[in-house]
Amino acid sequence: MEKKEKKGLLQDFKDFKLTIPLLAQILFTEAVFIFAIVSLFEPIFLSVFYIVVGVTLLIMAYNNYIYYKKKYFNTACIFLSVVYIILAIYFIVSTLIKIFR
Repeated sequence: MEKKEKKGLLQDFKDFKLTIPLLAQILFTEAVFIFAIVSLFEPIFLSVFYIVVGVTLLIMAYNNYIYYKKKYFNTACIFLSVVYIILAIYFIVSTLIKIFR
């Protein structure tokens, strides 16, 4: 007779540490869509949108390096994430300058 093992929610995944970056990518991608819609109506959220896009691209670069072993797409993602984070800093600084003038 074979002994049946009880399966829990986390035992379905072979390695739970590998699923955390994928889950983070899914959540940040949803946040990108949400902040894209919000920033259309309120331009002050544009800097938050750029930060979320930058972090999402960094997570994508990490996932592509770990799972798919892609090198050149990683450099493109990292470059674009740095550009988006610089844009976010620019918008934050310009907003602060407008407020305190």
